[in-house]
Amino acid sequence: MGRTPVEDAGRGEEPADSPRRQSRPLVQIALPIVIGFALALTASISIAWVAGFAQVGHRLADLNWIWLLPAVAAEALAYAGYTFAYREVVRADGGLELPRLDWVALVSSGFGLFVMRGGFAHDVKKLQEAGSDAREARVRVLALGALEYVLLAPAACAC
Repeated sequence: MGRTPVEDAGRGEEPADSPRRQSRPLVQIALPIVIGFALALTASISIAWVAGFAQVGHRLADLNWIWLLPAVAAEALAYAGYTFAYREVVRADGGLELPRLDWVALVSSGFGLFVMRGGFAHDVKKLQEAGSDAREARVRVLALGALEYVLLAPAACAC
């Protein structure tokens, strides 16, 4: 007897009719990224215009660029830690088991310019697409949110 799509999703396999198995045109993937980049660039130029291009140029010249590498490394470490935490919260007590790159894609797509409705709504939707029922997806996403706040609240209070 064949497995159901939910059983396949729980094993990290995708059903043949899964939306993820259908390839998307490059325009559909790249267009939101290009639009987001254009909006961010426009906002940056607008802020520099208001502050004065000369003032902004002077401040940029005074930057200590050596800190850029540790900042990028810390961001990569944060993504890795968040991906690990996300995976463990969702996998707990017989939850979904997905391939490692799917977890990375899920975490990456939930940040920034990719999600109009917010990270939690995106996470719930993606977990449901992967095979969780609506209630389980909400509970796991809220658990992850609670974990975030438990870790971030003391740091925010310390600052």
